[in-house]
Amino acid sequence: MKKTALAAVAAVMIMAGCQFKEPPKVPYEEPVDPSVEVDSAFYGYCGRGSTLNELIIINNASQDTMIFNVEEARRNRRILGEYSVGDQLYVVPNEDRSGAICVVNENMLLHEWVTLSPYDGSSLVGINIKSGGDAESIDQIDLNYTRWAIVNGRLLLTETREDASDIEITQRYNIIRLTADSLYLSNTEEEETFDFTVKKDVVEEDLGIELDYDTEEDYDLF
Repeated sequence: MKKTALAAVAAVMIMAGCQFKEPPKVPYEEPVDPSVEVDSAFYGYCGRGSTLNELIIINNASQDTMIFNVEEARRNRRILGEYSVGDQLYVVPNEDRSGAICVVNENMLLHEWVTLSPYDGSSLVGINIKSGGDAESIDQIDLNYTRWAIVNGRLLLTETREDASDIEITQRYNIIRLTADSLYLSNTEEEETFDFTVKKDVVEEDLGIELDYDTEEDYDLF
């Protein structure tokens, strides 16, 4: 009788041990797209009290005041567009966020930029960089710029080409130089360089010469 009871207890224990246990749930994580670049820059406008080596930024998102030492950026020629109070700036910070390694002045970037056409070497083509992230091509039939952005100090231009079924392509450019009237870029993938200047309006010069046009009376022979 005791052997039977022990056998029954052992059978119950074995059955309990063989019951299915649900595996622990692992939180689902979205896959990371390696083509998407995480921007570490701060965006804001230049505040009063900024100096040659110290930049005061009013953060656009939080309205907090942030102070950056810009000696490293200036030493490495990464102050892209000298700043003044009220200018909209993109600031890429160093690791401890006490200093800036790159500063881009958006106000200087917002222009119609042109360069000599690579096809004929005489006409001007280029890009119109507008506020709000919009962009347009200037006299380029097969290339249409649509958007722009600054990410980690680089200029991103989104374009469509007529021979590619309007597929959008985003190109990344290093900003080598930015002044009030010049923009020098290098393509990070194709190793090309582009030297732009601000498009100037063509003004017809008045030479002060008045032309004497003929009238019908001048040809009246009878």
